[in-house]
Amino acid sequence: MSDRDVRHFLVFKDTRLVLEASATPGTLRSTAGPPALPSGPPGPPGPPGTDALPPGVHPFIDAQAHDPGTEGELRALLDESSDFDDYLQRLLAHGYEIVSALPSEGIDYELAAGPRLQGSDGVVGGAWPQRGQFTTLEHQPAEGELVFDHATVTAYSEAAAPQLLEALEHSDGFEELLDRLAAAGIASA
Repeated sequence: MSDRDVRHFLVFKDTRLVLEASATPGTLRSTAGPPALPSGPPGPPGPPGTDALPPGVHPFIDAQAHDPGTEGELRALLDESSDFDDYLQRLLAHGYEIVSALPSEGIDYELAAGPRLQGSDGVVGGAWPQRGQFTTLEHQPAEGELVFDHATVTAYSEAAAPQLLEALEHSDGFEELLDRLAAAGIASA
């Protein structure tokens, strides 16, 4: 498996898409009506020879919100976060689900209902009965790798990733996947 240059995830609340996020400096785009923009061209980047970002660029995320009802919470969690990985963990703690984005296949605005996966140390991942990519939060495969027709799986715990991937690779359907996970001590919650 080769990692993507830039991790790119879709974030869901219940089954609806609320955020598309990439781990790269960028802009935060809203679904709510924008405030009046300042007139004139945007300001220049930081002084030459510095790492200063241009005005309006977030230091660790490029994101598009898709649900005005969750934007306030998404922004508050982002403002509390120290980096992209911290943001993902805060999203999970607040009940959001995270799946790998596959831009070449378009964006799914709905996610099939699926369980969070529980191991002995708590939540270790999520699984959904629809075509998608296996990923972890820290290591996302290149687009086109580890794509399965019967399930989408995200490992929220790096330690559980090998078990989740093995069960996914050796199952032909979603129920068989859940059965294999249960046999490995990972329950559907």
